Amino acid sequence: MNVTVSENPNIIKPTGISVDKTSVILEEGNTEKITATVSPANATNKTVKWSSDNTQVATVSNAGIITAVRDGSANITVTTFNGYKATIKVYVTAKQIPVITNGIYFKKPDGWGSDINIYMFSGDKAVGKAWPGSKMLDLGDGIYGYEYTSTDKELMIIFNDGNGNQTADFEFVNSGYYDVSGYIKTVDTNGVVYVKYVDTEGNILDIQKLSGKTGEKYSSEAKTFNGYKLQTKPDNASGTFGDNTIEVIYVYTKTTSDTKSGWVNKGDYWYYYEDGKVVTGWKSINGKKYYFNTSGVMQTSKWISGQYYVNADGTMAISQLVDNNKYYVDASGKWVKTTKWLTINGKWHYIISGKVQQSKWVEINSKWYYFDASGVMQTSKWIGGKYYVKADGTMAVSQWVDGGKYYVGSDGKWIKSTKWLKINSKWYYMISGKIQQSKWVNINSKWYYFDASGVMQTSKWIGGKYYVKADGTMAVSQWVDGGKYYVGSDGKWIKGYKK
Repeated sequence: MNVTVSENPNIIKPTGISVDKTSVILEEGNTEKITATVSPANATNKTVKWSSDNTQVATVSNAGIITAVRDGSANITVTTFNGYKATIKVYVTAKQIPVITNGIYFKKPDGWGSDINIYMFSGDKAVGKAWPGSKMLDLGDGIYGYEYTSTDKELMIIFNDGNGNQTADFEFVNSGYYDVSGYIKTVDTNGVVYVKYVDTEGNILDIQKLSGKTGEKYSSEAKTFNGYKLQTKPDNASGTFGDNTIEVIYVYTKTTSDTKSGWVNKGDYWYYYEDGKVVTGWKSINGKKYYFNTSGVMQTSKWISGQYYVNADGTMAISQLVDNNKYYVDASGKWVKTTKWLTINGKWHYIISGKVQQSKWVEINSKWYYFDASGVMQTSKWIGGKYYVKADGTMAVSQWVDGGKYYVGSDGKWIKSTKWLKINSKWYYMISGKIQQSKWVNINSKWYYFDASGVMQTSKWIGGKYYVKADGTMAVSQWVDGGKYYVGSDGKWIKGYKK
């Protein structure tokens, strides 16, 4: 029996897809709606899928709404159910933050009061004003600033509005920009120049960011783009950095040529041509390096010769973590194979023989540190509910932690039992691992009082009514304080009692 299966002739498949914009420039936090058109117009299934190749820079919703996340570039792709694609190049510029000298910045969440404070502390001591801290300067657009700089690695901060709204404890980063979730980035205190390359129709061909100190000179130059020629060179192609952002715009016109030159896309692959010939090996294009295999295909997301790594967009990675944050490449693009500390975007990482330590404890110079799945050293938090790492990242041992509420032993483990502790000649008592503070505690039918630091009190009055003896027990039915006063069977001072 022969069965012939054929497609339903009434189903009309897409033969292409286009977008109303092929490139956009957005400032951090802004959005842009992109409209995709599936052809033919009478296609049966017009379902499309949106995606971003760099969600740290820009994201896209199922409705084609692009949201700018942070400074950089990303490619947004819209794909039909049967594989036809269109791409939008997105350039995100940094949100312009009014810069103050040695400033630290906070983006106020919706619902908070209009006055924002910054409270700073190091260890168990306040730095500057007591809670709620120092008032921050309103810089406009929901951003607040405060002038302060520090070299104290244990310095922590809490942002609050003085009316019950506050953040968690954050590490202090000089010139840091924060929101309610924590540290976002370090604010560029230098002057900024955006060099834009556009065609006569306003389409963006490329964008470049330059930065330098106010008063220093900058310079830019024209670039070569396949199918375009330079029409207008801007008067401010060279100049000096200022306090405000400067735009330098090169304008190009389209040309026609039968000889292939520049970038060429064939299906899922990219090639680069020079004088009609496909390029192979390493090639520097507009200041970035790319690698093309022997067939001329641009390589992506892989190691080249075991030393260099190319990103998802084909550019050679430099000064960054690569391959799922497992390794680090330096400014020349080479894999750093040594054992050393690295600080990237204000966060600490550690590499051993070139491999970034992730999801593990690591002993460094006889001290233990914990690194999360991204390889970031953890600070001021519990790890696995048993161990505590301090503000400098080291595992706490034989000390009070987490605001003095808990105690960890010599092996770093939280002591969860119910027992007495003697530390530096002072007595403490914990119940199920929690230190007793600012309270009376009945232990073996005797009452003891522990202050705000958890220290057992001795030979003194508590609240002006009760007296604790030299051994810490509450006195009952006896003369106390040198025989001057008498307390009853409930421990309370009986005023006027006579011998």
